[in-house]
Amino acid sequence: MIDLREYYLDNISENDYYYHFFSLIEGVNRTYNVFYGKDETQGFEFLVHDEIEAIEKFRQLCQPENEPNRKEDRCWFYVVAYYLNAHGYIIDQFPDVLRRPPKEPSSFTYGTIRDRAISLGLDDDGTVRWATRRAMVADMTFVRKASSVAIGDNLNKRIQLISAGNSRFEEMEDNEKLREIANLIENPLKENGKFIQPDYSKATLGLVDDNTVKSFRYKIQCFRHSSKESLEERARLTDGQKRFLVDFGVTICKAIYSLVE
Repeated sequence: MIDLREYYLDNISENDYYYHFFSLIEGVNRTYNVFYGKDETQGFEFLVHDEIEAIEKFRQLCQPENEPNRKEDRCWFYVVAYYLNAHGYIIDQFPDVLRRPPKEPSSFTYGTIRDRAISLGLDDDGTVRWATRRAMVADMTFVRKASSVAIGDNLNKRIQLISAGNSRFEEMEDNEKLREIANLIENPLKENGKFIQPDYSKATLGLVDDNTVKSFRYKIQCFRHSSKESLEERARLTDGQKRFLVDFGVTICKAIYSLVE
């Protein structure tokens, strides 16, 4: 299980836009009892199994009957949005909301969604019915942003990302590492839209060949896409299997770099 509140508190910094919500998130389990004149501790938890459940939770929070007005629900809105943004997600129809959510969730769940419905002519004489808002929430498309390493960067810069001691790479979640590795493998192997076939035996003593690389690329393609099938495929992998894929992927990247530089 992923504790989204803990993930936020472990990773947030004061210069991050999301620090606006620190007081709410840090103090969500404390309430002031006016009758006894003291703080009381609540037991709210903010747990999801994986990215699929985080996406579905965000959809749930955006439904008109579930507008996040309570302190607990407002916290849910921001920790889910923070987690999805940190993992590279945007919403096609609302590309800014995960990057810079409004100071009040209802500004998005009511205002922005309602305004989009009206702009698309989905209102009924200025009234946007709940059924319309539900349909718009259901149609929200969550996609991953492009790799942070541009295809046009020189190969040396790309390979530096996964070199030993690169703090930015080490700080990534395994899912994000595998997405970067998938791009780092594919980009140097493509020439004029076709894949080249280096002689891997020169760098790997025959331990890795073209079929090995093809099989590995196929295995980690799910980390480059955000379809339901890809998210489910990721979820079937254990943490140990992902760590193995990361280590093996780094080895393959270094082999490719040594052959095509």
